[in-house]
Amino acid sequence: MGWIVVRHSHLSSKSDRRATHGHWVAITSGKHRIYRIIRYSVNLPADKVVVDWAGWIDLQGRTEDEQPELDLTIRRAKFWELAVIPFKHIDPGYRLSAWLGGISLALGVLSLVLSIVLSS
Repeated sequence: MGWIVVRHSHLSSKSDRRATHGHWVAITSGKHRIYRIIRYSVNLPADKVVVDWAGWIDLQGRTEDEQPELDLTIRRAKFWELAVIPFKHIDPGYRLSAWLGGISLALGVLSLVLSIVLSS
């Protein structure tokens, strides 16, 4: 879970493939977007993409009528999106960890602010 596989020839440069392999990408289909880790395969046909089932249904908008094909746009995740990815991750363990970390950070900042305000 949490990955997408495309044919290695979609990026012509070997150095580009090595630089992006294992990195987060944003995958868009219409108005729906998911985030996955990109992987490359030499055995995958050029017109095929492998994505986990939850990503497939999210890209379709979780509707009853599934389309056999989707028009996908894959791009590298932007810097500010990397902060949001853990909160939208497919694995509930990652999401729980992200929320606990966010709450811990907020409580730490609150503690710091209160200590500065109350010390004066």
